[in-house]
Amino acid sequence: MNSLKYFATYQFIVYLIINYTHLQTKTNISFRIKRLITQSKPFWFLFQVVIFVCFSIVTLAQQPTYVNYTVKEGLPSNTVYSCLQDNNGYIWFGTDRGVAKYDGYTFKVFTTIDGLAANVIYDIFQDSKQRIWFACNNGEACYFLNDTFYSKKNKPLLNKIVANGSGAQNAGGQKP
Repeated sequence: MNSLKYFATYQFIVYLIINYTHLQTKTNISFRIKRLITQSKPFWFLFQVVIFVCFSIVTLAQQPTYVNYTVKEGLPSNTVYSCLQDNNGYIWFGTDRGVAKYDGYTFKVFTTIDGLAANVIYDIFQDSKQRIWFACNNGEACYFLNDTFYSKKNKPLLNKIVANGSGAQNAGGQKP
């Protein structure tokens, strides 16, 4: 929409230049400028391109916006080690005080009380089965599926998995 606004502005400026030179007294210079602009097709084309490029650069100069979330907005800590946007659009933040799930409006914080293996989360990963995996600072891995956390306490197969900081790795060669 902005480019249409600038294109309309560009056309208005061209209109003013042509009519302004026409409204001036027919001195030799103004007559030559008008004739050059309106009758010389290569110059006219070049003039339009230059004006259009100048107004197009204005639209490209916009800066992206950033939002800084802190404890005030609901994060459990200002120290964030990792983040992930899952397939449902939620953003997960791994902090030194638990995991925060952000739905675009509010944060929901999960800790060891909710079933995390540890509160310090270094890495977050989503697999093809839609499980959200968490690599904890104690070397354990846990995952979140259907509003439940699974760790070695309630899923014995997770005893064979070791978190190495780049996601959960299966040390036993079995799929969890």
